[in-house]
Amino acid sequence: MFSALVLAIIFTNKADAVVNNNNNDSVRLCLDAPEVDYENYTSATTENCGCKEGGLCVRKCCQSGFTHYHDEDADTGFFLSVCTRTKNDSSNNFTVPIHDGEDVFNASQEFKVGTLTCNNPDWQYFRMDNTNPNQQFRIMRNGSLYYEYYGMVYNNDRYCLDEQNGLTAYVCFTPPPPPDANAWIHVAAKLISVPFLLVTLVVYALLPERNLHRSALMHHVFALIPGNIFLAIGQYFSIEDNGLCSALAYFILLFMVSSFFWMNVICIDIFFAFSGLRGCYVQGKLKKRIYAVAFIYAWGLPALDVLIVYLFNTYGDIDANYYPGIGLDSCFLADVAAMVFYFGPIVILILTNLVLFSLTAINIQKAKKEASIVDNSESRRHTPTEDDRFKLYWKLLFVMGLNPIVNTHVIQLISWSMDKAVQRNIVEYIWYFKDFSHATYGLVIFLVFVCQKKIWVSLKERFHCICKSNKVNSCKTSATTSSCTPSSENGTTAVRLRGIQNVGADIP
Repeated sequence: MFSALVLAIIFTNKADAVVNNNNNDSVRLCLDAPEVDYENYTSATTENCGCKEGGLCVRKCCQSGFTHYHDEDADTGFFLSVCTRTKNDSSNNFTVPIHDGEDVFNASQEFKVGTLTCNNPDWQYFRMDNTNPNQQFRIMRNGSLYYEYYGMVYNNDRYCLDEQNGLTAYVCFTPPPPPDANAWIHVAAKLISVPFLLVTLVVYALLPERNLHRSALMHHVFALIPGNIFLAIGQYFSIEDNGLCSALAYFILLFMVSSFFWMNVICIDIFFAFSGLRGCYVQGKLKKRIYAVAFIYAWGLPALDVLIVYLFNTYGDIDANYYPGIGLDSCFLADVAAMVFYFGPIVILILTNLVLFSLTAINIQKAKKEASIVDNSESRRHTPTEDDRFKLYWKLLFVMGLNPIVNTHVIQLISWSMDKAVQRNIVEYIWYFKDFSHATYGLVIFLVFVCQKKIWVSLKERFHCICKSNKVNSCKTSATTSSCTPSSENGTTAVRLRGIQNVGADIP
């Protein structure tokens, strides 16, 4: 209320020199400032000052030699637009760049002059600064204004132009609608997994025994937690702050890509185990070195990817196809850049994991044959051993390739490769499947890797050790040792079988 009173006092003082709005004949909008005797005016009328029928027509807020000033109080609805004579001669040479495809030319006479009145209650009077990346606009060949950030087009009864530290537009802006039910479904799909991932991370952090497989799983889950949170914030909420928007994009890129690299580390570890090579690096210092290499690989390469994107986004050619465009149209990579810097590494990792799964399945089959695990009673077509093998294959397929997080990105990759107009018309149930896959991944991870007897027994032993730590020999530790240089073919088979048993324990 106080601000409205201040505005009223200001505009009352201005009104001493303002032309009476009821006498519109005294305001000659098509004349230059030297040809009129008033210093300012508030007339809401418009005049055609050079537009030809069917041709280019740009709306200027104030007549030549005057600049536009607008202020309002949202609480009371009080507003006033004032055109004031300027002492700057440059306003007499007002030109507007017109975009016709890739061609640009200046318009200096094709104007309709008149201040803007936003009478529709759903419209907001909005000042656009062309130097702000989120408020950049272009005037098109047909005289309409194109707002790049929202992809909106306004004809000349919804905008007017003037000069205030450069070309400035005032528009009757239609705010984007609040998120609908579908948008909230997308957000919920990203966030539902987070509690289950958190529990999984805490449980594995408390386990007394830790190997590369479990450590990689912890890093995979750790990367997914902030990745999902930032995805929900960055993709489905409007963020005006350009710095915050850019930071979200870089964090999404880092954590989501890193989660796939750690999944790849898990697959490599499983492949070595079933190949009989895991025994070469489960002991002592070599084990620590392998973990260090995996850490640098799974965090370092995504960080390098982020650095490259940052350099291109900061110093790259804005017109290039690969330009990331972070903070311009959205809080993520533009379409082509997303295919290169986000989906590119992910697709390579997914294909690599599927190849490793195929090779692992072959190694399992070979080890089973060499050890003659199948009973001599061939008449039993479905033995317990085959049951175990069948279950192990499905568990491996989940860990190494076919899981909800992979499904989600494959579906999204297919949709992003299509034209946007086609993307909007994709069958709705496909998108619900994508969201369902994203939402269930954390739950599935929790069920597969936490809800198993061995994990709970290990946790029980862990807390038992803590409670009994003052007693000697209250906790037992075990070390896994194996030879990586078997002396015979039977030795190789034995190593493979131990790999099956060890990884079978890691993959419940």
